[in-house]
Amino acid sequence: HKLIPSPCFLTFSASPIYKEHSQCVYGFVEGKDDPAFYKYLIKSQLPDDWEIKLITSGNKQKVIRSYKNFNWTDYSRKRICFFIDRDLQDFLEVPQKLDDNLYITDGYSIENSILHDELIFEVLSDIYQITQLRAEEEDIIKQIIRTNKDLFFESIMPLMGQILLWRRSGSKPNLNNLALDKFFSFSQANLVSIDCNKILEVAAKQLGCNLCADIDISTAENEIRSHINARNCVRGKYAFWLFVKQCESIWEAIPILLQRFPNKPSKRIQ
Repeated sequence: HKLIPSPCFLTFSASPIYKEHSQCVYGFVEGKDDPAFYKYLIKSQLPDDWEIKLITSGNKQKVIRSYKNFNWTDYSRKRICFFIDRDLQDFLEVPQKLDDNLYITDGYSIENSILHDELIFEVLSDIYQITQLRAEEEDIIKQIIRTNKDLFFESIMPLMGQILLWRRSGSKPNLNNLALDKFFSFSQANLVSIDCNKILEVAAKQLGCNLCADIDISTAENEIRSHINARNCVRGKYAFWLFVKQCESIWEAIPILLQRFPNKPSKRIQ
């Protein structure tokens, strides 16, 4: 069976985007939001005078197809890489075999790799201008972040179990259609969640899928919880939603959280 080259590969090979002797690395990624995340991680691994150019492929299958169809006599294996999401494949199938220039994310997707507390404080400083925090002020915000994370991941884990069951049954709901603001809200920067069973009901309705039996959902959920890093198995875009909304809610509540701020600072980016 001969593989058919994917459109992104054909575009790459037929255009002047690749320059043989330039100080540039190239990468094929899945979605349109991925380049921003990968550039953040790749840049620190390159010399300062090197560039990164990333090509959006559309999905995992197209990235793999491009990888398999490359004519490596014409291109450098050291300067072209392919990046795919792990998704829930650890629970579904034999993991994708890696190669020198084929990378798979450690967690569900690339978003899971950057969501660290340090980055939250960078965003609060750079975008929301909550700067020069004292140690005790940082501790207040860290406690809020820790509590919010615990509640978020605890609340969403049954849903991930149900998503795993849908995937195993061959169902492919569009997970982008889930509106997390139907499940979660914030009060003075503290996350508020609806009941886990309600989350399942609302999610099933939004995605147009039937819920599995409670015992099956619980079993699948426990499979995920038994993973060495269960929180990394939660869909990265959902974790990133928490990251963004949490930053916004801390900014909104900063006059209440820290007395030193009588008003919200002006955001640098509106």
